[in-house]
Amino acid sequence: MINTHHISFICRKFKARAHSYALLLACVAVFLVPDVASATKYRTAATGNWGAIASWQRSVDGGLTWVAAAAGQTPGAAAGDTVLIRSGHIITLNASPANAIDSLSVLGGTLTFGNNATARTLSVANHVFVGTGGVIQAGATAATHTFNIGGDLVVDGTLDMVVTAVVNVVLNRTSGTQTISGYGATVDFNTLTMSNGATRTLGRNVSIAANLTVNAGTFDLATFTANRTAAGGTFTVGAGAMMRLGGSSGGVTGSNFPANFTTNTLNATSTVEYYGLTQTVTNVATYGNLVVSGGDTKTLQGALVASGGVTLGSGTTLSTSPSNFNMSVGGWTNNGGALSGGTSTVTFTGAARTIGGTTSTTFPAISFAAGASYTMNNDNSCTGLTFVAGGTAASLTHAGTSVLTVNGNVTVNQATATVTNAWNINAGSATVSGTVAINATNNTANRIARIDVTSGSLSITGA
Repeated sequence: MINTHHISFICRKFKARAHSYALLLACVAVFLVPDVASATKYRTAATGNWGAIASWQRSVDGGLTWVAAAAGQTPGAAAGDTVLIRSGHIITLNASPANAIDSLSVLGGTLTFGNNATARTLSVANHVFVGTGGVIQAGATAATHTFNIGGDLVVDGTLDMVVTAVVNVVLNRTSGTQTISGYGATVDFNTLTMSNGATRTLGRNVSIAANLTVNAGTFDLATFTANRTAAGGTFTVGAGAMMRLGGSSGGVTGSNFPANFTTNTLNATSTVEYYGLTQTVTNVATYGNLVVSGGDTKTLQGALVASGGVTLGSGTTLSTSPSNFNMSVGGWTNNGGALSGGTSTVTFTGAARTIGGTTSTTFPAISFAAGASYTMNNDNSCTGLTFVAGGTAASLTHAGTSVLTVNGNVTVNQATATVTNAWNINAGSATVSGTVAINATNNTANRIARIDVTSGSLSITGA
């Protein structure tokens, strides 16, 4: 059985691409095709309040016949209603509907949030469409309202969530994809929050007046922007959430990383992926996990901290730039990429981490911080190797027969507490073209610096 709202929505999205007024009329006509399986359909009868029955007509036969709404019959009085605000009608959300409506289409009319200082909430389970000439806006009385959207948001008209009142928008689809698109000149959010596990994709530029929060799921900006209108506010990517960036301009220098936020908070288990061409990896925040993919070169803007780790995708080079910016990372995976490290230093931090992937990495100098504990699962090389003197143990362990080639010197410093700093070559092998120094400054027996070789080998060719 056909769901006419979804058909009309698809048509409107196609219309936005084709810019065909005739097609728009044909698509709107679909709203009137009978669909006895759908919930109650509401359309505006006149300008008025959302909660006033005089504002609405309703149909229970899929749009074949329409009657005036009666007592208790307003959108959201029952779950799953579809709502159409028609041209010339201005509807004021003067009360929070008891239930989520299924979909909302504003075709040439206006929906205004709030009639006084009382906060209102409107929840739409599926799609929101603002047609050419249509407006969804915050009200003229100071209040903070909420707009929950579970489907795609297409704006060919105006979405203005910051007037005197403000409207906080929450994209809360639980799975699949959710897009923001359309050709309207204005898509202004106050706060934009993404919850639940869907992938949200930008199909246009949007602006943020307050805060941008990705609590869960994936936010894919493609090549578009989600910048703050002026300096301030907070941009957050929460635990396990992901942001993907495909642009090389428009946001923070050399990318479309959201700009103008005073505070940028990336959770330690979050992921940011740069997958565009010739991008700059910004250092405005401490990363959780950093992924560079899509080919070409990604260049550091400054010293990088990625407490979760760094992943290099196929054909992609991560450059520390001519300035040779240092990196502090929680792990390393190279799946077909390359590191152009110059004379920088990569410091490994964190316990029970790995260095690996499908491809060897040519590192610059590498250092293992106090407390760092790493297993190297593949063959790699570096220009120097240092184990830092600290109060917690630092170690590098070769897995299997993995090989590390050190084109420079090795220094294993004695720990400053009763722990062991160790390079555990074990059954692997290592070649050092420079010198190997095991440095001790204290004669306490349990403060140990050592190199362990079992059935593997260590070759030192330096002076």
